[in-house]
Amino acid sequence: MTTFRMNALIAFAAGFIAVASAAPPDPLKLVPPDAAVFVHADIAAVYDSKLGDAVKNTKSAELKEKLADITKELGLTLADIKTITFVIPRVKEQQDLTRGFTIVTTRKPYDRDKLLAKMKDDAARAKDEYSEKDHVVRVKSGRIPDRVQVTDLRDTGRLVILNGVPEEFLTPPATAAIGVHTDALKQAGKSAVVVGLNFDALPDEIRGDNLPAEVKPFQPIVKADTFTLAASIGKDTIDVTVRVKAKSAADAAEVEKSLEAVRVLAAVAIPAAKKNLDKQMADAAGMGKLLDVTAKALGGAKFAVEDKVASASMSAPLDLPLEPLLTVLSGGGASARAQSSNNLKQMALAVYNYESAHGFLPPAATLGKKGKKLLSWRVAILPYIEQEALYKKFNLDEPWDSEHNLKVFKENPMPTVYAVPGTKNKDEKKTHYQAFVGNGAAFDPVAAIKFTDFQDGTSNTILFATAATAVEWTKPDDIEFDPKADVKKLFLFQGNSTLVAMGDGSVRAVSNTLSEKTLKAVITRSGGEVIGPDFE
Repeated sequence: MTTFRMNALIAFAAGFIAVASAAPPDPLKLVPPDAAVFVHADIAAVYDSKLGDAVKNTKSAELKEKLADITKELGLTLADIKTITFVIPRVKEQQDLTRGFTIVTTRKPYDRDKLLAKMKDDAARAKDEYSEKDHVVRVKSGRIPDRVQVTDLRDTGRLVILNGVPEEFLTPPATAAIGVHTDALKQAGKSAVVVGLNFDALPDEIRGDNLPAEVKPFQPIVKADTFTLAASIGKDTIDVTVRVKAKSAADAAEVEKSLEAVRVLAAVAIPAAKKNLDKQMADAAGMGKLLDVTAKALGGAKFAVEDKVASASMSAPLDLPLEPLLTVLSGGGASARAQSSNNLKQMALAVYNYESAHGFLPPAATLGKKGKKLLSWRVAILPYIEQEALYKKFNLDEPWDSEHNLKVFKENPMPTVYAVPGTKNKDEKKTHYQAFVGNGAAFDPVAAIKFTDFQDGTSNTILFATAATAVEWTKPDDIEFDPKADVKKLFLFQGNSTLVAMGDGSVRAVSNTLSEKTLKAVITRSGGEVIGPDFE
């Protein structure tokens, strides 16, 4: 079980705003009042409201698929969920983004014995160390060093899932703790969606002065102490309030200017976004209406400063066109380019996390005792794209087309991150996302490669490409780099360009007019070539 399922539900809940609940819910007692990030969503209130009808009646195949995945994973439907709370205690380095915990409360008792049996079976299949005492399950990964997931099932009306954080988070403090989120946690008992950020617990870099010019107007916000967003439903409106607590009254005045800058930016950005939607999206009309509502809400926003707190409040009518929003939140409907770019970024981040855990990049193909290729790197990074449950189903010492692994391939959908928008290979479980392998490319068929081996610079080396020919996603089949061959024909150009992920995690659009010389230069990691100006 992974935090992905929880995060997905949070994303769905955060797309609309919910009815107030009567008292502070119990799961909030486990939230540290100085956490870097916390999100609390009253799923039951949303689901039972008029806004919840949009989820029940959605036409989004992507959303239906994700809800089905959650049901399969937890044995719970969205209608069974009461609240979800997600917490990241601190974010000082990239790995901290995967270290947090999730609390799920349910409307009715879940089947604990069934869930325990499933978790034990998953651990055995993945060859993980499984232990359970007093209905607290501990699973130690056999592949990721120091990776332990703890799941508390002592209360059949609540699940607590810890990933990489101490077990002390399973127990609330003896006395109510006081911290920067104290007021926000109280607000979570009155509003169904509350988000809290503690800037002191976030990376110091975001508060530095070396920021892009376009970000400068918003710098006073991240230099403040806390950010809180609370949303609820009024009689005819959805009401949203943002509160930013600064270090002084003077700083709060600067924060107010930053919040007002959002409205100014939206006045320019929303009309431009609508023009792009008209060209790129099938549901542009619905999304355009939603953007119009957003623009009107921001236009009518009210700003205030009281002592050290700057605030903004706004309202939108209840009759929102939510279907296009649900489609976007579930990964569909957005432009093919934007979705493909996001897929590539997720894969690049997964490789970084893999290298951090193992000391080297995932192999292009895992190898058997006799050097036979077994499984693709796409299988190796599954735990890092929130697909550990699927990862555990594979027998890692067998080839991709062994009887067992082929059965897993056939019986499970391909992770959506491997599906290139605009192609017809998802149902065939084939992907165009591939790596260049060999002859100095980012991936090597034998050697263990590290990012420090990218002597040309990670920003000058292609990590993943969108290949012309699709392959079965579990199959160890990628683009063999031949510096003497015509490599441009190996890319899938959609329109006049193709997307690639660079070694630094950025995504670049490569034009079909790019020279072969420049293209080969950015494929090699340590070739020492001068990158042509046509790549800029």
